[in-house]
Amino acid sequence: KLLRSAIGHGRRLRVPDSAGPSVLEAIAGADVVFFGIGQSEPVLDPGALQGLRDFVARPLTIVDFNSFGSLGCTPPPAGISVWTAGDLEGAVAAHADALYAHGEFARAVEEVEGWIEQRHAPATAAP
Repeated sequence: KLLRSAIGHGRRLRVPDSAGPSVLEAIAGADVVFFGIGQSEPVLDPGALQGLRDFVARPLTIVDFNSFGSLGCTPPPAGISVWTAGDLEGAVAAHADALYAHGEFARAVEEVEGWIEQRHAPATAAP
């Protein structure tokens, strides 16, 4: 559901083999590709995309939500950037840290946390 929301009006392609010629052509024709599979083995060697288009002239971004990693070990050709699950987690954490560094945001977080504690703190027994 989240993947469908992330791709918006993009095209979703389910395939049994990510290295097939038609799949490689679909990847090479895209500007952004999301991998959302949860397999423990890589499903695509980025080197297989070499020569399918000029990625420097028209870059490709691969967003890999698979925590195991969907891509093999060959470095991607120039012009292809890859965001792994770890990269995404780090970027979100850095963004949260940057927001929290602003005093106004930090105060708002503290107010919300205080409100949550007051509303959901366990009741204490009266003496």
